[in-house]
Amino acid sequence: LLSFHFVVREFKYDFYFIFIELLMVMQNALLEFEKVVSAKQQVVSGTLYTITLEAKDGGQKKVYEAKVWEKAWLNFKEVQEFKLVGDAPA
Repeated sequence: LLSFHFVVREFKYDFYFIFIELLMVMQNALLEFEKVVSAKQQVVSGTLYTITLEAKDGGQKKVYEAKVWEKAWLNFKEVQEFKLVGDAPA
């Protein structure tokens, strides 16, 4: 949760709904969120957020990368990609 607040302050706007969309994707994959490792944004006909996070998969910590595309003026948010990067550092 502290990592989430860090991301909100870094981007200086409401990141909440994008994060919730991402957590819904994680629930379907049966992952347990641990923390945000890094997050960045890119302006591309809206905003593309790249979020690197740690989550538990069957008790093992792993690192995932998600790309979430937002077009605020259309009330559009979509997880474009969610992939395993590798094992989390010990």
